[in-house]
Amino acid sequence: MKNSALIFALFPCFVSLAQLKQGQVDPKQVSLPRQHDLPEYTFDTPSYPSRWGKQKEGLHVAFGSTDELYLRSEVPLSFETQWWEETGWRGERLNAQVLVWSPDTIQQIRFKVNDLLNAKGLVIGKNNIQLNMVRYVLSNYPYAAKNSQCDVSAKDTAYLVPDRFENFERFDLPGKTVRPVWVSVEIPVGTEPGTYSGTIEVNSEKHHAALNLRINVQHHVLPKPRDWKFRLDLWQNPWVIA
Repeated sequence: MKNSALIFALFPCFVSLAQLKQGQVDPKQVSLPRQHDLPEYTFDTPSYPSRWGKQKEGLHVAFGSTDELYLRSEVPLSFETQWWEETGWRGERLNAQVLVWSPDTIQQIRFKVNDLLNAKGLVIGKNNIQLNMVRYVLSNYPYAAKNSQCDVSAKDTAYLVPDRFENFERFDLPGKTVRPVWVSVEIPVGTEPGTYSGTIEVNSEKHHAALNLRINVQHHVLPKPRDWKFRLDLWQNPWVIA
């Protein structure tokens, strides 16, 4: 009887771990968080391993949506595009998201940003384009959860979601994983209106890819934040010290 009871008690645990959802990790492997940046966890697994088997070997690079989060161990896109075009005012910041993934381990991935030029040879310098690698962090709730609450946290689940920006010179990509890179383009106030085009090159030890950017600069000028007119309402609740 004791042996039967022990097997019955362990069975639910085995089932719960075998049915991890997208981006979910075993909470028993998560150490107690500290008050500073933690190393990125890497013990998540693909929910659909067969999709990685359909990916071509080598480096995949494409633009994703800035309105989507892409999980670390899931194939991010079914259609790859190397073009990104956006329209903005002078003084405005435009954002894009680049995704790098591969079924194979890729070493020494580097990004090279080039100037943006228009038909007259005028330039938006590459110093106005900033890149940040997106790190994955722990979350109590999965991506797009509708039952999340600010005052009550789910303590029996753990998920990896992309969130933290980090400067980088290069990075390695483990096989069957994704690395998002956030691209920010600052349009200088003195830029002449027109269309500016350029590239971002992505290189590794054995691979090369080029991404194309096109910025349509309008005549309008976005004022500096200190010159904005706005109304700010602060709502405070003292329940944390009650």
